Amino acid sequence: MAVALVTQCSYCLDVHTAAARRHGVTAEELAEAAFVTAAVRAGGTLGHALLADRLYEQHGHG
Repeated sequence: MAVALVTQCSYCLDVHTAAARRHGVTAEELAEAAFVTAAVRAGGTLGHALLADRLYEQHGHG
């Protein structure tokens, strides 16, 4: 589910959501997976934003 959410693949979301339901995953567990995925992506975005800021400063002092 996490990969399907990150890649935003509609086909993957459909297939994996159906499989999750068949295996007894609850709506709450599915929501938790979505929130964890969002938090992980946000962390990566923040890390890259900090790197971009540092690189911006470095390019200004050349």
